[in-house]
Amino acid sequence: MKENTSQLASEICRMQSMDGWEKKHDDELIEEMSLSEFLDQLLLRYAVRKNEIIRRANLDTTYGYQIFQGKKKTPSREKLLRLALAWPLTVDETKRLLYYGKAETLYPRVRRDAYLMYAIHNRFTVLETDQYLYEHGEPTLG
Repeated sequence: MKENTSQLASEICRMQSMDGWEKKHDDELIEEMSLSEFLDQLLLRYAVRKNEIIRRANLDTTYGYQIFQGKKKTPSREKLLRLALAWPLTVDETKRLLYYGKAETLYPRVRRDAYLMYAIHNRFTVLETDQYLYEHGEPTLG
């Protein structure tokens, strides 16, 4: 049974021993990999080309390819969000993208992040998201 992160944390804190925990939750644990490896997985899963994602994300072509090649190991959170919207990814996939990109996760108690989560969930494009943020008085993705 899939549990949310809070439920997993609560379960861990109640346990007397971690024996068997990893096996029980193996399908819920995040595999350690580089950002470029995660992006490669997404390309395969969604059967899309790098150049299409880079174009939809409105990223400089050279910079976009450097992210995919692992030459930009920690691109800005804004660039990662642009990539997430370009696919479009789910909110959970976006959180993983931010994790692998070593960027701050989306937090629903932060107003701008709440708007971003809404845009991601509703599959807004980068341009639609920027417009939505602007209309709500929040900084755009730049």
